[in-house]
Amino acid sequence: KMKQIEASYVIDSFLLDVQPVRKVLIPIPEQVLAQISDRLPRVCSGKAQEFESFVMKYHEVLKDRPTSVAQFIEYQKTYSLANEHIAKLEKDHNHLVALYGLMDMYEIAPDDPGRAFFQECGPKLNVLKNEMGIAERSQENNRKTFTAELESNIEQVNREALQLSTDAQKSEMIDYEAYLSSISPQDDLRDSLDVLDESAPAQENQIEELEPDSPAPPPVLTTLHDFRSRVQTCTRTRKLYKEYQDFLNVPTSPDDMEIINEATSQVERRILLWEGLLNWEAQYDSWKQSQLESLDIELMNAELVKYTKLMARLDRELPKNDVLPKLKSKVEEFRQVYPALVDLKNINIRQGHWERIVETLGGHDKLSRTEPPEDPGSSEGSRKSSAAHSTGRPATGQTESEALDIVPEESTVPEDQSTNQNQVTRDTVTLQALLWAKVTEHKEELASISAQASSEASLEEMLAKVSKTWNETEYSVLRYKDYEDVFMLGGVDELQAALDDSMITIATLKGSRNLGAIASDVEKWDKGLNLLG
Repeated sequence: KMKQIEASYVIDSFLLDVQPVRKVLIPIPEQVLAQISDRLPRVCSGKAQEFESFVMKYHEVLKDRPTSVAQFIEYQKTYSLANEHIAKLEKDHNHLVALYGLMDMYEIAPDDPGRAFFQECGPKLNVLKNEMGIAERSQENNRKTFTAELESNIEQVNREALQLSTDAQKSEMIDYEAYLSSISPQDDLRDSLDVLDESAPAQENQIEELEPDSPAPPPVLTTLHDFRSRVQTCTRTRKLYKEYQDFLNVPTSPDDMEIINEATSQVERRILLWEGLLNWEAQYDSWKQSQLESLDIELMNAELVKYTKLMARLDRELPKNDVLPKLKSKVEEFRQVYPALVDLKNINIRQGHWERIVETLGGHDKLSRTEPPEDPGSSEGSRKSSAAHSTGRPATGQTESEALDIVPEESTVPEDQSTNQNQVTRDTVTLQALLWAKVTEHKEELASISAQASSEASLEEMLAKVSKTWNETEYSVLRYKDYEDVFMLGGVDELQAALDDSMITIATLKGSRNLGAIASDVEKWDKGLNLLG
């Protein structure tokens, strides 16, 4: 209409020139129309594709009839969403019709793919409405059918869990003798291979296969781990079915998971038992190979507490079996050793105390062993050798020359040199060596030595405080009358108080039986303080 405005108009005797107005007004709507012609096809195309995608998302689910509980739940959820959005979909479709009608009115060329999507929107929306109608009509029958199927599935899961619980409670799941027989064939094969020719490649390969980096778990534990995996699958499935029940408004009970929870408990208790036994054995073996100084007493105590609680729990929750007593005996074995280790780890133990400990446990040679001691009655030869060494005379059945052949060989190594070679300290002695030396049989002696070391350390600390007091005490002196080289003490109240305290401490020290190396120092301080007093 603006373009239809003429360039000039005659009004009465005036000529009205409107050309400048045309130049100002006409370009603005032309620019707007150009932008609309450029953008509107793209907007319409995008909305048509979005509408088609939205409708197809529902169509892909609703086009097929459900054949299982999971499919029915998805089918119903999709129907509910589609029912919520159908009004919006119809509104969006009407909006698209209006937009494409506007393009036709102004002869705006549409985007070809967008026009194709738009032409499919109406038919697909009608198909979706039809599918929703079918879903609504079949909803009640489907709900009854699949609710019955869901109940059947739940019963199947419960049967599986009940069977796993029954299998877990079989006697072989907590049978120590069966466990030993299950691992003995491998040990027997290893023993038989050890005596064969080590140079045979096939035998070497077999040995390598039997000794992997990490030992395989025993068959019973492998079986229990399989039970655990299957019970966990039952648990996940049952929780999913619980969600289905809630969606279908099927009544549920807090006891619905009772069977599965019981199966979980039965399996986990037995896994705890076997893993506790195997882990304790591995932990104890590791401690045995460690030096005394590197042992962590606090960690050991924490492990004792943990396993004590575990055994008490398993004792309540498991039936009578022969595995738990084995674990108890192994833990109790270490419990008997633990007090001795606490005494041996006393930080106040000095070299003199350590020598007494070594002497109590049988000497440096005994504590420097790297292999278990031989059974005294294991062979006749060992008894003969022992008799020869202890008496210096030939043993029964041994000639004098045979006996003499032995003595010079031992005497060729100087006594002090052999002692130095076998010298053991807390940094070198292992827990295994202490066990071989029967450390538990000497707990009282070790406790006495440790207590004496602590007492001596306490006494040394008391003497050190006396020494520190007098090293830091300042004496106040005054000139005596008019003498230049004669002085006297000033105020002596503080000195007298320090003297009294020190004399009481020294008297306490002298009354102790554990002075040890500081006895001479205590005597000196006693004389000095008495002189000062």
